[in-house]
Amino acid sequence: MRTYRLARLSSGLLTTRVALHGPSEVVGVRLVIDTGAVYTVVHPKSVERIAVRPTGEVPVRTLEHTLRLPAFTLERISVFGATRDQYPILAYAPAAFTPGIDGVLGIDILRSLAARLDFSTGILTIP
Repeated sequence: MRTYRLARLSSGLLTTRVALHGPSEVVGVRLVIDTGAVYTVVHPKSVERIAVRPTGEVPVRTLEHTLRLPAFTLERISVFGATRDQYPILAYAPAAFTPGIDGVLGIDILRSLAARLDFSTGILTIP
């Protein structure tokens, strides 16, 4: 079993570092853990740096709108000591991103790792 202590922002949100692998380079990003997000979403500037090409668009419902966000497939994503190949992400640049935060890590990767998160302590456990 592996355990990770996540960083906590002053707002209470939990964050972690993630490596995005593309054909040109690997970029480290800081993502907020969002168990309500179906998708992992990163800032378009991070996607541009690793030179992955869009594979289409995905409709995403927010509280107020339905957005069509560009979809990409990473060569790999690395987080919590695990790597996933051909990993799908979306790109979006909302004004609401906190400075220093590059996006959100969705429930998709947490589910694939069978991760358990204790929000009160900020500790994530992977069996």
